Amino acid sequence: MKRKMRTRKMRTIGIAIIIFISFLTIEPKLGFAESENSQFEISGNEFIASLDEMILEADSGFNTQITPDYHTKRLIVKTKDNEAIESHGAVASVEGFQGLHIFQYATIAETDSAMELFSADEEIDSVELDYKVYIETENTNAVNYPQFDVVPTKNDWPCSIINTSDALSKIENTSNRDVVVAVLDTGMDYNHEFFDQSRVIDSGSSAFSSSTEDDNGHGTYVAGIIYNNTPSNVKLCIYKMLNSDGSGPYYYTSKIIATIETAANSNCDVINMSFAMGVTSISNSKAFISAIATAYSNNIPVVAAAGNSGIALSGLEMPASIEKVITVSAIDSSLLPSSFSNYGSSVNISAPGKRINSSIPFHNNLYTSILDENDEEQTVYYDGHVYATASGTSAAAPFVSAACAILKTVNKDYTVDEITSILQLSAYKPSAWDETMFEKYGAGILDMSAMLNIQRSKTPQIMRTENGVVIFAKTPGVKIFFTTDNSIPTVDSPEYTGIITNTQSIGVIKAIAVEEGKLPSNVESCILGLKDSVTVRYKGTKKVRFPNGFKAKSIKNYNEGIAEMTDDGIINGYTIGKATTIVYSTKCQHITYDIKVEYAWWQQLIRWFLFGFLWY
Repeated sequence: MKRKMRTRKMRTIGIAIIIFISFLTIEPKLGFAESENSQFEISGNEFIASLDEMILEADSGFNTQITPDYHTKRLIVKTKDNEAIESHGAVASVEGFQGLHIFQYATIAETDSAMELFSADEEIDSVELDYKVYIETENTNAVNYPQFDVVPTKNDWPCSIINTSDALSKIENTSNRDVVVAVLDTGMDYNHEFFDQSRVIDSGSSAFSSSTEDDNGHGTYVAGIIYNNTPSNVKLCIYKMLNSDGSGPYYYTSKIIATIETAANSNCDVINMSFAMGVTSISNSKAFISAIATAYSNNIPVVAAAGNSGIALSGLEMPASIEKVITVSAIDSSLLPSSFSNYGSSVNISAPGKRINSSIPFHNNLYTSILDENDEEQTVYYDGHVYATASGTSAAAPFVSAACAILKTVNKDYTVDEITSILQLSAYKPSAWDETMFEKYGAGILDMSAMLNIQRSKTPQIMRTENGVVIFAKTPGVKIFFTTDNSIPTVDSPEYTGIITNTQSIGVIKAIAVEEGKLPSNVESCILGLKDSVTVRYKGTKKVRFPNGFKAKSIKNYNEGIAEMTDDGIINGYTIGKATTIVYSTKCQHITYDIKVEYAWWQQLIRWFLFGFLWY
């Protein structure tokens, strides 16, 4: 008894020691000192608000000199998840959204040192400096311009050029499911008379303050173009990514990237970005490109302005030169490219961009620059007006965003590549354009009506025969591309030129038909290697059940002397052994049946009984 008591006492003491040691190893948590590194999975809006707060605090102690290459002593680090990471000496940080980690440092030397450490870490996807960059958002204007207070209609010249009214009439009877266009700009005048407020959504995302109200005018102008060229089921979701001219036309790349990521992870269907950056320190920014890739993977087309410098895009401009972006240049009412519009191989399509009438906020101190009759720059104020004409690729891009929204109304499952193809296949090709112009300004001019007539090629048919696999096009002269590795075929896949005979190692064949002037067909898929095992009793029969949708076309039996399948799926077991039967369907599949003929238990008992009787 004493031994049992002593054992129980020792066990109690041991547990107490473990608890005490555990208590000592717990990190103390201070109620007021918990760092932002402990914030995981925060929303995009929370991330942007925290980032704005951190930048404001940092900038208050920095040199106020502004240059495109100004060193912010801040890093943008991208990882695969939202878990907090070692900051390497940062004085402040914002983390917890889409693998973005923004770190603020006290000195340039500490920033550069941390960058070296992050660059050497294989777990880090990318690390780059957070720069202040110049963004082209100003509108390029002409003599005796702008005009004020003319209410935009669908009869305006740009709407007539791109056939807005025809397009909207074609989709009157289609589904009215909501389609959301995210407008990443300077915010919105939510009280403007032009808008039905039920079609405007405040995202609550502002990179500069708690409000997404437009203190610049550019965002309201862009939103008005989209609004005027879309049906009532298209909503505008407003993100304030740019601020007023009063604080200078320079912006932080961290805020831009965070805003794009926020929109790309929302429920929007299209993203409009009517801004352009020339070749800057952030050209080829991996974080920027990653944000666009997020939208692309979520089937969200990103539409961007080509820029207003009248130069050839070099491939380094953001976002115009990013491959997955739909880049738009500007034309005038004569259907010729505007002199201010950037151009180059990165441009996908052109749209009206000169003297475009749209909504502006009823604010004071909004202004733009124009050239007078002597080509001298003058400042024109928008005070007291609610509509104005302006020019720029910033005006061209929203027409294309409106077109994307209409296509999403027709088919919300359209991919970015499909939408880009539809826009380019249906683009109007003016006779005045020569080959050089098409190389510079995209596939032509946006045509909203024609884009709704673009059809898919007819889906090809795949058939499995005894000799191999045959793929049929349902329209003469159509090219067929196929894959055998379960990937989706594209025009870069092998082209079908005849029967595929070596099918032993092929599990799945997928094919598309491609016809000039149409979208590629839907993917036809054929699973070749279906197998099943069947046991049949000696001298017995068994009926097999084919999979749903499988219709037998022909049957080929091997080792018929052992077992044989009839056309109606009945297997006859003739003698003990193994046989094989392949059933070919009316489409491409075939099923290989491994058949085993053996004695049933009662047949085996009879055999044992007879064998024993004869032996006796």
